[in-house]
Amino acid sequence: AEVGLQEYSPPPQWLVDGGAGFLFGVLQPLIEPILKSLYPSNTNRVPGLAEEILRDSKDPFATNVIASFSRLGPSRPSNELFEEYSEGGRGHLLVCQGMADKLGGGPG
Repeated sequence: AEVGLQEYSPPPQWLVDGGAGFLFGVLQPLIEPILKSLYPSNTNRVPGLAEEILRDSKDPFATNVIASFSRLGPSRPSNELFEEYSEGGRGHLLVCQGMADKLGGGPG
């Protein structure tokens, strides 16, 4: 284990696979409504994007992408990472975000 991090033991694989399959089953029908809520100013592209996302989510190994996160150790808080990568608060750290990004509070 890394310094300061506790030992991590992932959940059983059957539970991870079942959870990932359940998550996909719940989210697949909601792809288009979610996209419309995220991109309200450009809804004419939503059906095409939704079709591509749905197609990709039906790939036989798509659930493995979700399941792979169970194998990662616990995440570190952003403030720890900022502190570490900005030279203890004395350096410069560039964080890029679009001005119109609705997820970051922009107009969408």
